[in-house]
Amino acid sequence: MLFLNIISLLESNSSILYSTIGMFCVWILFGIAHKILRKRLLKKAKTKKQIATIKIFSRIIYIVFVIVLIVSTFLAYVGSWTGLGMFAGLFTAGMGFALQKPITGLAAWIMVITKNHLP
Repeated sequence: MLFLNIISLLESNSSILYSTIGMFCVWILFGIAHKILRKRLLKKAKTKKQIATIKIFSRIIYIVFVIVLIVSTFLAYVGSWTGLGMFAGLFTAGMGFALQKPITGLAAWIMVITKNHLP
């Protein structure tokens, strides 16, 4: 009887189960690719500044990926991809307007870093 209850519970919540399993599979694959790429970049780095830059960007990319993965998994369960598009558009527009000067400074910093380290 308990086994049948568990099976019926899993069947009723299969979308949660599938999206969670998919999220973990994508997360594991990204983690492996991220580690390989980071190790290769760190081997090619020659100065402490380059190493620090690689570590910072690597961490930022990882955090952004995890946030996007969690949000997309939640919205896949809820089933509102239109809501995700609307939210992302409005959020991006608002943040772009509010953080215009810091984003410009960050873009300039990235340009200076890449110009100094490119052959």
